[in-house]
Amino acid sequence: MLNDMILKSKLSDQKLPSNVEECINLYETTLENILDEIAPLEERVVKNSPKPPWFTQSCYDALRSRRKAERQYRRVYKKALQRKRQNKERLPQCKIQEAEKRYKQEIRRAKLVFKEARREYFRYRLLLTEGNPAATYQILNYLLGKEKTPRERVVFERA
Repeated sequence: MLNDMILKSKLSDQKLPSNVEECINLYETTLENILDEIAPLEERVVKNSPKPPWFTQSCYDALRSRRKAERQYRRVYKKALQRKRQNKERLPQCKIQEAEKRYKQEIRRAKLVFKEARREYFRYRLLLTEGNPAATYQILNYLLGKEKTPRERVVFERA
């Protein structure tokens, strides 16, 4: 495909420019056009969503452990499917169930770690706003879903 496109382009013409600069320019523009035709540039929106402030190191560790268990489960399950298709000796069902059980345990553990980290973070934030009802209500509104983000500058003010 690429060879055909190059052969059909001006690069395959017998009459190439005699000037080296023009040859280089022709080469670059022709290849850019071919590349745009084969694989055009696409604009993609990349979301840069930072982790919430309550996301601690233990949350990262739980997330890593959960993903590791998921990869192991997928690997065992995929291997079992391949053996089934090839009519080979099947993997013991206990291996698949064990991997699935571990993965589900890691999901539950990660949820608990996230919940506890979030609880501790907001408990600390509410302690800091003691005596400042406006800041306390901002945090409560955030927790109740009425406000997108609590305003940091107000939250850390002391009355």
